[in-house]
Amino acid sequence: MRKKNVSAEFIKTCYALALIKLMKEKDYNNITISEICKEAGFGRTSYYRYFTNNKDKLILFIAKLKWIECKKNNPEDAKDEGKLLLNHVYNNKDFFILLRKQNLNALIFEIFYNNFGRQENENEILSYGKAFFAGAYFGVIYEWIIEGCIDTPDIIATKFVDGFKYAIEQAQKEKSQ
Repeated sequence: MRKKNVSAEFIKTCYALALIKLMKEKDYNNITISEICKEAGFGRTSYYRYFTNNKDKLILFIAKLKWIECKKNNPEDAKDEGKLLLNHVYNNKDFFILLRKQNLNALIFEIFYNNFGRQENENEILSYGKAFFAGAYFGVIYEWIIEGCIDTPDIIATKFVDGFKYAIEQAQKEKSQ
């Protein structure tokens, strides 16, 4: 299935779309590399060149493309990564709901952490703070995904802040008793 003059990005995208299509039809753990290659229209050699034997890397590639697209399409939100992340999940809710239905929760967290957590050569204190918020955001967004992402990003942001305030108030009440 050799195709000339096709970019690596195009080939990887074809594999990604093939995997998403197959995930809608069957369990992720039962999807074979051969099935992905057949659906994508490219061979196993190309697949292994880009993704080794790990389908998870293909999911992370899909998520990275969607994140880059989100940042490009929402430059007004670029300074507020929390808002950007909520919009990203909302605009790609079918993808995130599919990952949850396939029990790929660790990958959902990895997607958030890759985009929102510690970055290379970053101050240690900032890294811990970002790790905290990546985990907290994951918890809130995971609940949102379970509910089908029905609420808007603005409503979820409000719930996040209100939930955080409530938790602090409850902790202070317990401490004072």
